[in-house]
Amino acid sequence: MAVATTAKSGHTENRNRLIEKGANHILVIVGCAAKKKRLREGMKVPAELLYDSTLFSKCRTVAENHGDHWMIASAQHGLLQPQELIAEYDRTLKGLGRDLIRQWGAWCQADFASHISRHGIPGCIVILAGAAYAKPLKEFTAMRGLDVRTPMEGLGIGKRQRWLKWKSYGWMNNLKAELNAKGN
Repeated sequence: MAVATTAKSGHTENRNRLIEKGANHILVIVGCAAKKKRLREGMKVPAELLYDSTLFSKCRTVAENHGDHWMIASAQHGLLQPQELIAEYDRTLKGLGRDLIRQWGAWCQADFASHISRHGIPGCIVILAGAAYAKPLKEFTAMRGLDVRTPMEGLGIGKRQRWLKWKSYGWMNNLKAELNAKGN
């Protein structure tokens, strides 16, 4: 005899499956950079290779070494997988009005939903980005009850670079231990 399920219980079962799938994984979101490599007209490169700043490079290193997955927050493209092919562009969230930044955040939600369908709901999201990018990302992820951390919040560029160089490895290792303890 088949057991009927309601739409609500089906949604709950699907959410539980996605939580289980990603339970202990860490998603790191790295902010893009204003400085980009110059490309020939029409040329595309993987997003992870386009940005050409010291801060982006240090954030990328932390993401690759300590995150299970990582994405790039781009003003032009929303949330990008590092291998996505993109062309050079010149856009930033700085100076945009609140409504446009909210629209960008909503756009990122769709990219985030795509990530979740492939990898599950992450045990923790770490945002390594400036305030213009971190705030809307933090808002839409925290509204869903997700564990979101912004360890460089309130730090200027120089202090962010020092944090990435001297403190990030210990901080990320502590985060992994915390997630593993929750999982046991």
